[in-house]
Amino acid sequence: NVLILGLDSAQQAISRTDVIMLAHVNPQAGTVSLVSVPRDTRVHLPGIGWTKINHAHVVGELNGGEQAGTQATVQAVSDLFQVPIHYYVKTDFTGFQGMIDEVGGIDVHLKQAVVLTDQHRTIPAGDQHLDGEMALKLARERYSLPDGDLGRQRHQSLILKALIHKALQPRQLQHVPQLISALHEDVLDTNLQDSDLISLAWLYRDLTDEQIHYQSLPGHSLYAQDPLVKAELYYWAADPQAVIEIAQEEFEQKGPPK
Repeated sequence: NVLILGLDSAQQAISRTDVIMLAHVNPQAGTVSLVSVPRDTRVHLPGIGWTKINHAHVVGELNGGEQAGTQATVQAVSDLFQVPIHYYVKTDFTGFQGMIDEVGGIDVHLKQAVVLTDQHRTIPAGDQHLDGEMALKLARERYSLPDGDLGRQRHQSLILKALIHKALQPRQLQHVPQLISALHEDVLDTNLQDSDLISLAWLYRDLTDEQIHYQSLPGHSLYAQDPLVKAELYYWAADPQAVIEIAQEEFEQKGPPK
């Protein structure tokens, strides 16, 4: 189980997690399961109460710095699904752009055109080649999408899939050590070793779209008082039964969460 985190900043500053994705990597089956956790998901944080899951990083970072922010988010996601998280990767806006540009950009297929709010620009529907800057704009856009944040999560998964495919192309695999070296500059925090990344790259070199299963965390919207900001906020309330099913089906949780 690998947690993928993207911070809502371009520099190392106190930040919230704008992107939260939990992946289950199954080398035996040759599959990857991805679940987007909305940043507004309502969770119970120890010593805080019911708040947004992206507040976990802020609280952790304020109390103990960069690593503490990572660990607080890892714990929050692990508690949500009641599954262990073995690895994590965390980056920010700058690192995200760097990753895309390191592999020469990515190719995505958009079912609908995406209007970039305040950019006076539209990404057309159909096949598109995106550099790091445009991929970041797509990953952040939600206001112009019919389904808002759910649409943004879907685009984020699309970008991640495209990045995985591009990184695993034969000509890229020839330069895996160089790519990993460049990756160190783009990643803020990870416990993946270089040997882990090289092994995964070779194990998944023939990965297809059909082997990557994506879903967003089911639930519903609600408004409730937040103990941190002392005001009523919008939340995404995860469906408890759906969380149990995802844990069992996607992350191999053998029994129901406690």
